[in-house]
Amino acid sequence: MQCDVVVENCHVATMDGAGYGAIDDGVVAIRDGLVAWVGPPAAPTVPDAADRIAARGGWLPPGLSDCPTQLA
Repeated sequence: MQCDVVVENCHVATMDGAGYGAIDDGVVAIRDGLVAWVGPPAAPTVPDAADRIAARGGWLPPGLSDCPTQLA
């Protein structure tokens, strides 16, 4: 798999299917600023040159539209 950055050890909300399409202990591969692959940790072969980000079990939600928010 070709990627520049890989986010590891994260819960991923793919919004695909029931339960928000959640993948526990997921991996997200990024190439040229775009998501190239999402799935379980056993599947991808990550290049040695890729930057690795350890999410430490945090959630990685999908990119959604930027909604105006006011903090009061």
